Amino acid sequence: MKTDRREFIKYGLITSSIFFGSVYGIKQLKSRTKRRGNYTGQWLDQSDRGHQLRDVIKQEPTANIKIPLVIVGGGITGLLTGYYLKKNGFTDFKILEMNSSAGGNSSYSQNSVSKFPWGAHYIPLPNKENVALIEFLRDLGLAKGDIRNIEFSDEFLCQDPQERLFIKGEWQESLLPHKGTNEDDQKQLHRFHELVNDYKTKKGSDGKYVFSVPVLDSSQDPNFLKLDQISFADFLKEHGLVSDVVVWYMNYCTLDDYGMGIESVSAWAGLHYFCSRRSLDSNDDHKILTWPEGNGWVLQKLTNYLKDHIETDRAVFNIRTETSGVVQSRIYNFETKELSECESKHLVYAGPQFLAPYLFKNKQNLPDVNVDDYFSWIVANITVKLNPDEFQKLHWDNVRFQSQSLGYVHARHQDLRGRSDGTTVLTLYWPLYDKDLTATEVRKKISKLKWQDWAPRVEAELESMHPGMASVIHSMDIKVYGHAMIGPRVGRIHKVLKQPWNARKKQGVYFAHTDNSGMSLFEEAHYWGHRVAQEILKHG
Repeated sequence: MKTDRREFIKYGLITSSIFFGSVYGIKQLKSRTKRRGNYTGQWLDQSDRGHQLRDVIKQEPTANIKIPLVIVGGGITGLLTGYYLKKNGFTDFKILEMNSSAGGNSSYSQNSVSKFPWGAHYIPLPNKENVALIEFLRDLGLAKGDIRNIEFSDEFLCQDPQERLFIKGEWQESLLPHKGTNEDDQKQLHRFHELVNDYKTKKGSDGKYVFSVPVLDSSQDPNFLKLDQISFADFLKEHGLVSDVVVWYMNYCTLDDYGMGIESVSAWAGLHYFCSRRSLDSNDDHKILTWPEGNGWVLQKLTNYLKDHIETDRAVFNIRTETSGVVQSRIYNFETKELSECESKHLVYAGPQFLAPYLFKNKQNLPDVNVDDYFSWIVANITVKLNPDEFQKLHWDNVRFQSQSLGYVHARHQDLRGRSDGTTVLTLYWPLYDKDLTATEVRKKISKLKWQDWAPRVEAELESMHPGMASVIHSMDIKVYGHAMIGPRVGRIHKVLKQPWNARKKQGVYFAHTDNSGMSLFEEAHYWGHRVAQEILKHG
């Protein structure tokens, strides 16, 4: 059965374990210290920087500075805003990042074995209507040719074999289970496949595709926008898509992109996952660009280009627009401990929007989000030395049926397959979601867990797919994202599409973040970086 969007992106299944909560879910997490392997690792968590600001906010600045344009936040959207400003000749700006390095969810690391991602690890090929993104990817050297006949480099397209599923004690090609499914499962999957094909090409009364990327290019026809008012789970029930296989499959997909299960994600967003991407010329719509360091490859290109504009270890707060139109803010340098008062003509806020009420003096007219819109993740990078045969069998994406995690990607997959020394880095993704708990309650539940609690869980997950794996683990680094990304809960997309938006929310202040779109996708980061830069260039 041929599927779309990387075999419906992830035609893999995940059991009710982490998202059905009561037996295997977050509520059952307890401290756990026993592990079998003899390895060490790092626990990466920079959340303490936010806590340090509590005392700084009470202080008075000791210096006064002027920066014509300040971009707050060095994630991909902030960097893309700077990229387009500089590309168009505007160079009098600074990108201020609170952490010790820029990148946000596209950050990466490197050891003696390989580079590896700490978050986003691929970019789907854009729709042909997304001309600005196609041109950007071409400018990076990822594609060549006329915009109407673009050709992406084989070097950066994900190589085969791409995906495999561990089910009933053995591996199988693709993430669609061949074992354990019955005729009814297959009929329901086929019906969903037909539904997806219909929605992909359907347009609303406004002439726009019902689902598109970026989100704001989607139709605002009320007949389709009402899908945002019900959960994806309820939509599936209404259409008789209720088999265990279908439910597991849909949960895997929404957890993969949004960090949340079908009980919380809106039907609009659930369908958007499958229906928003259409084939680009001769390319299938499931093709993706990927690198050992994931989207860190793009991050490197941006940070190199903007190296004279990026300043890390900087926190910006007390942002306010004066009656004169000048934007004032305070900037704290974590290295020198200096607090400065900054005067700017423009300020771009490119940080997570749930933080805005803490950073803006005037709380009115801020983005309508709250902390329960943001979901938590654990990402683990495990350096291993496999036997050559096991190494050669690795796919890019490796998933276990009935797992709490989303499986792991293989950092060296894009290397020449002839390299067989067996060393590689496996990046395992673990969304922390429970349908019976709010995102805040989940964060509270996991707040006391550290490396020694998560390492045995990650090890056990790998052991379940690769018996004996614990003995070949050399190191295991683990990073926690307490507020990893916004999730399109029921009603979120309606707010995104219906709010009046010209990228200028306040006088002299712009908001540029994937939060504007209600979902954390690279295409959305690019859209807002490009759009806000154009607004600034237009208005001077």
